[in-house]
Amino acid sequence: MNKIFTKPFQLLFVCLLALSCVVTSSCKKTEDLQITCVVSLIKADAVVIHSTLSPEKQGIGVQITVLRNDSVVGRFNRTHNGNTDFNVPGLMPNTTYKVEMKVINDPTIKAEPCNNTFTTLFSNIPLVNTSSISNVNSAGAIVNGEVTYEGIGPVTRRGVVYSTSANPGIGYPSTIVGSGLGIFTSTLTSLSHGTKYHVRAYAQNSAGWGYGADSSFTTLP
Repeated sequence: MNKIFTKPFQLLFVCLLALSCVVTSSCKKTEDLQITCVVSLIKADAVVIHSTLSPEKQGIGVQITVLRNDSVVGRFNRTHNGNTDFNVPGLMPNTTYKVEMKVINDPTIKAEPCNNTFTTLFSNIPLVNTSSISNVNSAGAIVNGEVTYEGIGPVTRRGVVYSTSANPGIGYPSTIVGSGLGIFTSTLTSLSHGTKYHVRAYAQNSAGWGYGADSSFTTLP
């Protein structure tokens, strides 16, 4: 049965409410969005989380939070394109982590949370970061590295390997900067002018050699 408004102010109220919805979108219907996540690649010090939105929707801001023993170890914000990979570096070997995801840029979307857990792999060899390169000149540079994990035995040697070829290893020119865990600084000298060099921090224990990622710089003319 159709509702009949017998008083003028009732009809005026309904009209004003409809106009408010059109002008301000305050009556926008809440959307339901489900986030799913799958651990697609696990390493000793990193993981890749593959995430999907259902239904697929472009331009949604998503935040991934990684926790260890309920303490946050990292948060990453990205614009989701429906299927998105999150690369999470800097993790500890043989450690269990929890992953949480949520929508952060659209309050009208009520997302079903994505929760997942994973355990990183054990590593016999040290884990190393090639941190930064500075003070590049015509014959050298300063390279910083960090040993974040010693592996099955103490690190007895650490430093930097360098070459004009990518991903140099032991056998190429190298420096030695002490031993053990932590941050270290290596100064490269006597390099060729105007030449591109690749560098990697390294560390050695009784099981072998661990390397950081390949970085590069070009000496000045």
